[in-house]
Amino acid sequence: MPKPSLDLGGFAGLNEGEARVKFEQQGPNEIPAQRKRGLLAIVLEVAREPMFIMLVVAGSVYLTLGETSDALSPNIALWCVLGGTVTLLPLVLLLPFAQRIFHFAPIHARALVLSIVAGLACVLWFDLLKLGKRWLQPHLTKGAAPR
Repeated sequence: MPKPSLDLGGFAGLNEGEARVKFEQQGPNEIPAQRKRGLLAIVLEVAREPMFIMLVVAGSVYLTLGETSDALSPNIALWCVLGGTVTLLPLVLLLPFAQRIFHFAPIHARALVLSIVAGLACVLWFDLLKLGKRWLQPHLTKGAAPR
């Protein structure tokens, strides 16, 4: 199948005088710069992102779980919240009708992977903090006076 050709032979373009007149009338041929956004505007824009909301929800669930041993205890309310979050959040973020309800844009794979990596990094950070606290606790209480 032959490729369609684009014949531009009938277009001569602007001569120097015409270009100068257009430049004086319309200004330079460039895309106008976006206005500067303040820190508050950027923070509000990020706070409306679905990935940020998902990360906050995931962090809240993690903080609710607290210690790993607490997660295994029979806490019905915790398991209801966790089950609802794990079930409903992906539905809201991935199903088109739910996206329209919450005015979320479709999730791109790169953003999803970045959120998962950020969430795992936060979980690792909190676990390392807990391990550090457990390691420091005996050393801090050695020299403490008895009550």
